[in-house]
Amino acid sequence: MQHRKSTVLLLSAALSILLCACAGSKPAENPKTDIDHAENTDDTENTDNTGNAGNASEGTEDTDAAAHSNDDAANGSAEALATIPEEYHKEINGITFDMSIEMPQNIGPDALLKSTITLQVPDKDKALQAIAPQKEKKEEENGTGNGEGGKEFATYRCTFADESTLSTDLVLLYNTPFFDNVWDAFRVEKTSKFNADKYSQTQPLNFMAPEDAFENIKKMINNSGYTIEGMDYSWYALDAATMEQEEMQMGKSGEILEGAGRDWSSEDDCYYFWIEQTHGGIPVYFGDENFPEDSTENRPIQAVYSTRGLEHLMVYNVYGFTPLDETYQLKEFDAAAECVASKYGDILTGADYKVTRAKLYLMPRKDISGNYEVKLAWLFEVHESGKDSETGEDFENVLFTFVDAETGEDIPL
Repeated sequence: MQHRKSTVLLLSAALSILLCACAGSKPAENPKTDIDHAENTDDTENTDNTGNAGNASEGTEDTDAAAHSNDDAANGSAEALATIPEEYHKEINGITFDMSIEMPQNIGPDALLKSTITLQVPDKDKALQAIAPQKEKKEEENGTGNGEGGKEFATYRCTFADESTLSTDLVLLYNTPFFDNVWDAFRVEKTSKFNADKYSQTQPLNFMAPEDAFENIKKMINNSGYTIEGMDYSWYALDAATMEQEEMQMGKSGEILEGAGRDWSSEDDCYYFWIEQTHGGIPVYFGDENFPEDSTENRPIQAVYSTRGLEHLMVYNVYGFTPLDETYQLKEFDAAAECVASKYGDILTGADYKVTRAKLYLMPRKDISGNYEVKLAWLFEVHESGKDSETGEDFENVLFTFVDAETGEDIPL
């Protein structure tokens, strides 16, 4: 199944190219789990090298005043979040809002502190130790890649004796040969070959609970050079019997290949995890900001865990957060909805627009100086339908748009 290995390598290369530009830059839902770890808040006493007690006292008063102001702003934003309903039904400027609003259940004032962020990348040596400590290396290749502004980064690829592979650059990617078989049997993309609905998202497999498998995956990730404080995940239980029935081997051009497939057994039972990073309970947007969408299959962390252990892991577009003494000033949800209504209600094509969903994200963006800023933003899903004026045929499109949750204004892409 050489075509699968080639596809995975091409995916890794494509992600590296995408992240080079950014680095300096639904299937049915199953129950999700959000795991956040308390940040280290050990206080350190500040010292004044001048020995000027009066200045130190004034500085403390200024700091206290700023802290109280920040607390007031945080509480105000938290109160605004608390008023946001789970559903929203309105007609504004000819646009129908018949929608669900996806909000984390537990957001405190601390989660609304603004942050500076940096893109996290894997550590080769740590990844080898965390993921494949006992595997015999067959071939290794070290190199360099060029990022934004010509900045170089290290690249590494290892092929093990069992034909598993591990690569690190701006992306961490690990695959065993079995992952090719998973791809042959599990298809989540919404095409004519979609079959994810054949697998359970609620019934655990016998060999391990999904929560325990996820804990093992999370530990491997954070031992591979990453520090991710929170993760939200969903999973599919891929049982061997269903995979045997659904196996479909395809060539490089998408053609179906004839021939014997895998000799499946209960040892092949596995979970497929789709994972997104969270910060303070709020999910971190991971998609291309120029073509926004947040489909499950595009989540930045994906993993397959079987009775044998880890079979696949991909990690990219995750960030490290450093909090600032500023707080997001959240506007009421109506302001964001009115922005969407204005954007699509003024389009004179005769199409109908129905807003079906909004989700709150922390959205990393690069400013003109090359540094990241993080916006608190609503991602709206909008369904467009109508009749083509030239062909007369009916059409339907799914559109996505971001609105700044602080200003209520459209975020230009």
